[in-house]
Amino acid sequence: MIDLVAYEDIDKEHYDRCVSGSDNFRVYATSSYLDATARNWDALIYKDYKAVMPVPRRRKFGLNYVYTPAFVQQLGVFSSEEISEELEDNFCKSLRSRFILVDYAFHSGSRPKGAWQERVNYTLSLDKDYQDLYGSFNTNRKRIITKGFETLTLEKSREPAHFLKHLDQTDLGYVPDARLVETLNRVIDYNPEKVRTWNVIHEDQWIGGLLWLKDHRRITYLFPVANKKGKNLDAPTFILYNLIREHQSTDLLLDFEGSMIPGVARFYSSFGAQIETYYFMKSRLYGLF
Repeated sequence: MIDLVAYEDIDKEHYDRCVSGSDNFRVYATSSYLDATARNWDALIYKDYKAVMPVPRRRKFGLNYVYTPAFVQQLGVFSSEEISEELEDNFCKSLRSRFILVDYAFHSGSRPKGAWQERVNYTLSLDKDYQDLYGSFNTNRKRIITKGFETLTLEKSREPAHFLKHLDQTDLGYVPDARLVETLNRVIDYNPEKVRTWNVIHEDQWIGGLLWLKDHRRITYLFPVANKKGKNLDAPTFILYNLIREHQSTDLLLDFEGSMIPGVARFYSSFGAQIETYYFMKSRLYGLF
């Protein structure tokens, strides 16, 4: 029996234990991270938290619908035990039967049935030393790193004020709306032990930065930003060069969080990152929306 449990009735300790113990653990599914990104969420729960599935929701035209929040890439079914295809399928049926609209991203460990959309993520295992990792970089990335970054300084801080202060100077290709900025602030505040902000300085001027997460499985390259000068001076490469060197020879996976955009995908793969396929469900009932 799979039950839809309202947020206020979820046992967060049992829920988080189930998520954290899963082979497919994703920080996005933890209760504190969902509190920051989704605000309103419930959970499908199987047999007293043997398996769980977070359900972020909103209301439209007076009806609840399921969505994947900003700064969340992969959710799905989580369990410390092996999840059978039948159980995962039952979770999906339960989700679709309860909501007329579902836009939901499933983690790469899912085995979807039906016409789900495949999406591309890139990851890099950091279990080798830096020289071995460097060997898998492409020629252009090696050339940039060999050239050096003498004019750049990396400012490492858990204090996000400097990072946030310069957001309006970045070349994001879009203007962050108030809701996105509010969510970003909540993500920064959600867990000081897991959130990091790095800034790149050139001639005493901020030119780029990165908001990233660190948990017991992954480093998540969550929100990289740079202004025009930062891109010209290869600030994104400088950040990743330092991130990889700092976490070489660990059991961590560097999760680039995408991308389906060809130019961004080429940049991530230039570090030797490999494709990780995950899945997206779009479900509509009664022809609404």
